[in-house]
Amino acid sequence: MGNKIVVVDDEEDNIELARAVLSAKGFEVITFNNGKTAIGYLEGCSELPELLILDMRMPEMSGIDVCEELRKNPKFGRLKIVFFTASSDLDGELLRRFSVLGFIYKPFDIKKLVEQVRKYIQM
Repeated sequence: MGNKIVVVDDEEDNIELARAVLSAKGFEVITFNNGKTAIGYLEGCSELPELLILDMRMPEMSGIDVCEELRKNPKFGRLKIVFFTASSDLDGELLRRFSVLGFIYKPFDIKKLVEQVRKYIQM
């Protein structure tokens, strides 16, 4: 694996900010504004990204739906996934159920985003 991170969020501002911040720290950032396109991309990858950051609430296909779909395929069993969310009342059951590492809360602090991404990659 290289230093590739995939960010999926339906809000363009979040995508652009994450791309700018993480790219400046040396990460290759691939972004998508919907889950279906992200799944298509990942299915075609010969080398999976180091981390997938998924917005939990998106139209058409939520981050939870994307996660469920990916976890059905053994190819993605070891893919590190983190949820982007504005909800602060989430619990560990959701993480265990979908084998997700954790949450990055929105709106995110730039410094904390980089710290969290590095922490999740090392897990």
